[in-house]
Amino acid sequence: MRKETVISVGDLRHICITCPHCQTRFILDMDAPYLGTNDRPNFAPSGCPGCRQLYDSTVGNLNALHRVYCAIHDAKIGTAITFLAEDQATGESN
Repeated sequence: MRKETVISVGDLRHICITCPHCQTRFILDMDAPYLGTNDRPNFAPSGCPGCRQLYDSTVGNLNALHRVYCAIHDAKIGTAITFLAEDQATGESN
């Protein structure tokens, strides 16, 4: 028997970035209105707010994820699009 955890788009609201250098956790709210500024032109920060070390360039992909999240969430499609969570320990879906 397989168990699956269904996650709606709304459940993906918060993203946590943990700095590999100082372990500072930075949480982004995908629902918060985002207005780019000169100091932070993108949704995802380029570096850690704690130690100021630059994040790996892959963190920049969160900018694209945020655009997709907003497009899907703003379309008000409810549960038409969901994600399935997989148990990392066993490789089976929860």
